[in-house]
Amino acid sequence: MLSLSRKDVVGSLVTGVTAGVIVWQLAVHLLEAPSWLGVPFTALPVVTPLLWIIGVELGHWLGRRWHFFSQFGRFVAIGLTNAAVDFGLFNLLFAVTGRKPGLFLWINIVTFVVAVTHSFLWNKFWTFESNSTHNAGREFGAFILVNVIALCFNVGTSYLTFRELVALADIGVTVAANIGKVAGSLVGLIFNFVGFRLVVFKKSHEPFDDPYVV
Repeated sequence: MLSLSRKDVVGSLVTGVTAGVIVWQLAVHLLEAPSWLGVPFTALPVVTPLLWIIGVELGHWLGRRWHFFSQFGRFVAIGLTNAAVDFGLFNLLFAVTGRKPGLFLWINIVTFVVAVTHSFLWNKFWTFESNSTHNAGREFGAFILVNVIALCFNVGTSYLTFRELVALADIGVTVAANIGKVAGSLVGLIFNFVGFRLVVFKKSHEPFDDPYVV
């Protein structure tokens, strides 16, 4: 039986459907492919929210011992949804404006602002449940700062991993680049979560509340 609250279920469904619809439309219009590994992309708006619910429920299960996992499950769901929003809006605006190279930078700026705002609101009110609007301005500024620092860690880790792997004769450049990208993304993801939890949406915790719950 699920241990999720009503808020968790609603949040998982809304973000899951959002991500599913966007990825479905991107697959159809960009890849021009009806399915992947035999699974039709039309199933994504249904499958994705179910995966989000499973992921958040897993976070709750792990959170019985390590409290922060209860938030981490929601954080990952929002992160994946945010990537879909960013990528989807970028491609939509790029297509609508005639795919003009001169507009590439401006469209990126617009989608970045929308994605950051989307991420901030979901993380504030769902992941970290910081429902007060009194410090919203300070939180948003700190949110941007943490994202910028996380980006530096992401890029730095990606580059260092790529450089070291390229030196290995048995690993091609493409493989090394993708491994570097994954490594950087993981480091950035962890830094973002820690920064949001301890700095941006910091709450007062009971002694010994973290990291273990018994």
